[in-house]
Amino acid sequence: MTNMKYSMLKKSFLAVIFCLSLALITPATLHAQKIALKVDAAKAALWMPNIGAEFSVGDKFSFDISVFGSYKIWGQNYKILAVQPEFRWWLSGRQMTRAYVGVSAIGAHYNLEYSGFWHKGDLIGGGLTFGYAWFLSARWSMEAYAGFGVVGYKENRYKDVKTYEDFNPNKDEFGNTSGYLLVPTKLGFSFSYILR
Repeated sequence: MTNMKYSMLKKSFLAVIFCLSLALITPATLHAQKIALKVDAAKAALWMPNIGAEFSVGDKFSFDISVFGSYKIWGQNYKILAVQPEFRWWLSGRQMTRAYVGVSAIGAHYNLEYSGFWHKGDLIGGGLTFGYAWFLSARWSMEAYAGFGVVGYKENRYKDVKTYEDFNPNKDEFGNTSGYLLVPTKLGFSFSYILR
């Protein structure tokens, strides 16, 4: 797949996620329902700035979307930029209260070192999330969650002493390796401020 075709595929996927997000967050939904802003404390502890928002959609459902990234992790120049939307079903019958099951998607661009190689590429995937939310006060709540899923990745993989071109002489092609992994797609705990 050429770099141009891969770029178009990635842009199309992100456009679909964006359009679905807008379709779920209609003005009528926002008018009378809960809206919460949130920060994932686990990502913040890893020096990964993040922000999220959750919107109630109907009586038992909510839509959550978060964005996170980093240019340094533990002092290293690891670059990550990701967006993660999630549709949640609250088992208690009330949004943002107690246990939920979620279906999430993730799209990310990364450039990091792992197992002696630099990995620079993109991943797209999704999975199931299980979580629980506790009210701390009328406006504040905390939630813990964990999720697993499948991600597909396409990346340039090369050692520090060599360049990407040493591994892929055909420079029109993006990525000298690709594949699928079963991984934790979501893991952490967050604090939420309920706007209304």
